[in-house]
Amino acid sequence: MQDSPKDSAESADGPPLSTYQDPSLLISPEERTSTRESVGRDDFDEIRGGFRCGVWNITRRYCSTANSMEELENYLHMLWYGYFEVSKYLSFRSAKQDRFAFEILRCRGLGRLTRPAESSYTDSFSWEDLPFLVTDMTGFWINHCARMTVTQRLNFAHFLAKLASAGLDNDGLFRIALILFRDTFETVRPLGRFGEPGHATENPNATMQDLSIAALLPAACAWLSEASPKIVRLSDMSWNDCPTTIGQGGTTFTKSELGQKSKSSAGFSPWRWLYWLKRLQEIADEGTKAEEARIPEYASKSIHKMLSDADWRDSLVLRELQVTPGLVRYQDRCNDHEVYYEWKKSSDCHEE
Repeated sequence: MQDSPKDSAESADGPPLSTYQDPSLLISPEERTSTRESVGRDDFDEIRGGFRCGVWNITRRYCSTANSMEELENYLHMLWYGYFEVSKYLSFRSAKQDRFAFEILRCRGLGRLTRPAESSYTDSFSWEDLPFLVTDMTGFWINHCARMTVTQRLNFAHFLAKLASAGLDNDGLFRIALILFRDTFETVRPLGRFGEPGHATENPNATMQDLSIAALLPAACAWLSEASPKIVRLSDMSWNDCPTTIGQGGTTFTKSELGQKSKSSAGFSPWRWLYWLKRLQEIADEGTKAEEARIPEYASKSIHKMLSDADWRDSLVLRELQVTPGLVRYQDRCNDHEVYYEWKKSSDCHEE
């Protein structure tokens, strides 16, 4: 694993992300190697036990010994790095990955910690805040996304989206979805194909400019699969609680008709949601034309998920969708039975 994050962290469009620190560099090479070797042995029950011990150790050091929060930071970075490595290798379909996600939710239940009255430290610590989780996971995504295999990227995206759907840290993990959607839907890049050289091998020298749509699409669709209802809600709220370098829309969005309608080009918005929906249809059509069957399959399932989740709530997204016809084929499939059955019989239907 390459230690220098600079080249791989450039977003192909939009503001540069290369200054975003790689949290793994806060951990010694020996500790990183030890973590990867543990993951390589596939003893995930032992690893999960180790993570629990890590949480216990941090809690004990804060409550019972004279450790400041600053002194505990490295232990927290080590803990989140461990989850990052595990989540890449555990299949998103496995119950094991779900159990690791649950362990993080369990941490929140430990609540606010207290020190002895005689302690000289005035800092505070609450597991409810999951300190450094959002910043570290964001840093891992920015600095390692291009280097991962397609499968690792898919697994990690599902893991993050599972956590994000629970609303951790004021929805802070959704900043990663914004980065990924910008790179996948708002950036000019080749369509590519599944199984192309490099998809199955980690590449420490890869950059975001090297990735095709096919390399990123499964991860983007993972977020829509796990967290689409929340994405609709954040779009309704025009959520943008993140740095400009992360929330800013890509050039193809900002120059589009929908981008011009949007009150802001940054963060989530109904018009940006509509643009992602439109791009999925375009990607599906490009994949069909290129005879890349898996591309329209991924895109079509995500389109249906987005339409379904927008339809069941009286949202601004839904109202904008209703006055913007023709973004995708069979756009009214979720509220019109006749259109739904037409879609079911069409080649656009890719239900499992």
